[in-house]
Amino acid sequence: MSKPKFTNSDSSTTITFERGRSFPATDNIEPNQITNESGAGYVQVITNGMAKRYLQCNFGHLSESQMTNLYAFLSDAKVNYKAHTFTFTDENGTDHTVRYWSDNFSRDTEHSLMQSVEILLKVEEE
Repeated sequence: MSKPKFTNSDSSTTITFERGRSFPATDNIEPNQITNESGAGYVQVITNGMAKRYLQCNFGHLSESQMTNLYAFLSDAKVNYKAHTFTFTDENGTDHTVRYWSDNFSRDTEHSLMQSVEILLKVEEE
């Protein structure tokens, strides 16, 4: 089993999560559809393209330096939060082209001053 990691588009920066993700890991597929139900019970569905896929990544037991490196990675111009894609390599060694999709960068302090973070990733392509 590989350690999950983030790599920017030109492979110049990689963040490896030594302790892996917290499980269960969430893989959410959201149909890109608009639905409408009339008062008489008729349902109309309009499909607006391909379904969207999101990965919820929870990383725990991170040191202050690991959190600083993660924040620097996400805020760097090559990623710039939601602006550019990067590669997420999961525990199975599968690469996913993703975009940071969380609304904010929020971290929690755990015991022994270790920290945890939840990150939502939008899968752009496999």
